Amino acid sequence: MEKFHLKTLFSDEKFGEVSINEERFKKDLSESLILLNTKLSSLDSTDYSVRELSDIKSEFNDKLGLNFDLSKCSFKDLKKLIDVFSFSGKGLGDPYSCDDSKVEKIVNRIEVEESVSLTKRIWKNLITSSDTYSDYSRQLINQLCMNIFFKVKSEKNISKKYMTIHHEFKIFSDECYRTIALKLLDENDNEVFKRLHLSSFDLQTDFGVRVSVEICKELRIYLNNIDTNRVNHLLSLLTNEKGEYIVTKELYRFVESLLLAFEGRNTSEEIVDIVSSFINTNIGDPRIRSEWSNISERAKKVFLKWQVSASTELFFKVISDSLEGSGDTNVKRWKKRENFWRQYLEKDYIQSAWLVLCPRGERYYNKIKSKDNKIPFGRINQDNNMLIMYIDRLKIVEFAPTGQVSIWYENDPSSPSDYNSHYNVDNVRKTYGSPTRLLVLPHDSGGSWMREVEKVIYRVTGIKLGNR
Repeated sequence: MEKFHLKTLFSDEKFGEVSINEERFKKDLSESLILLNTKLSSLDSTDYSVRELSDIKSEFNDKLGLNFDLSKCSFKDLKKLIDVFSFSGKGLGDPYSCDDSKVEKIVNRIEVEESVSLTKRIWKNLITSSDTYSDYSRQLINQLCMNIFFKVKSEKNISKKYMTIHHEFKIFSDECYRTIALKLLDENDNEVFKRLHLSSFDLQTDFGVRVSVEICKELRIYLNNIDTNRVNHLLSLLTNEKGEYIVTKELYRFVESLLLAFEGRNTSEEIVDIVSSFINTNIGDPRIRSEWSNISERAKKVFLKWQVSASTELFFKVISDSLEGSGDTNVKRWKKRENFWRQYLEKDYIQSAWLVLCPRGERYYNKIKSKDNKIPFGRINQDNNMLIMYIDRLKIVEFAPTGQVSIWYENDPSSPSDYNSHYNVDNVRKTYGSPTRLLVLPHDSGGSWMREVEKVIYRVTGIKLGNR
């Protein structure tokens, strides 16, 4: 067999051949493979384009040749060669051709050698980095594992162990990810990882990506009974101690699947708080964060419903608290106002809402807020709190405990700004004089303001409360 000095193969981006003696061959091959794998591992950066990678591998193929004698390779080098030629570059955004014929040749060589230890290492690499392997390479390696672990009698304890794992988790097939996902959902995750001879850290690899995808497919069924323990188990499995989702590539898919699992279902306040805390930690509030452009409108609507309810209920609590000791008349008048808006809230007519607190209201909020689920709000420099509600095409502003109710079309530029962190009361008052406003009305004791508000809402949106 012709010999090459492979050590110089990738040196300074120059490719060359130097004849050497047999003794140095294996060392030079190993070093060359390390250099190539270093380049492959750098592909997440912009240092190497797909074309550059293809050129490197093409030159590498020429040097090795189709009849390359694999008997000269150590088991360690055989593993590296599989990594090189099974690399499909799926995540690179451009086509990249792996070399399944060489993978097949290497796999056959390993099977001839009947190396259990090498097969074990190749399997571990496959299951944690499967997204970079071609489909055919995965099939070849899975079949290799089946053949080796099933028939090899030497080192039978290792073989038996991996066949036992396969019988439970189907690890030598692509079905393993769904099987593992279901086990992780239904059992103690530490016990599952122990039987797999993996750890929770492996969820941060491509293995975690594929398991996360399978978990997302199951969430609607898994959370069918809206069970608090299941929600807690799910989130503890997939988050770190800070509540951050550990499979970062799959964050948006998971958030969307999680929210859609609750679509159309009555959800307890406890579960809403748990899930809202997780979402606020990872992508924040859709009213003020751009990350939600990666989430569907259906899923966003589920979360907004929860946030609208939380903001509106907090508004009600703040006003009720501020009226304590102010006399029965004020309390009764406010209760009528609360009941009026609650009808729109409970019928899901309020599509979004933004709470704006005065200094006194903020002090009350700080007393009752949950450390795990903080409701976002704006601030205003006056003694009244403000609730901005969005009903269909309308923007409605309610001031309390005193003040008035005002209505604009949602996109009216003269109306108060959407989801601001600070509002100036003088600027808000100027909007009352806008000729495009639909209604500005004080809260009279007789309640005629409610009828007027209801008329405007019905005229513009067709939404009607009915008998009150």
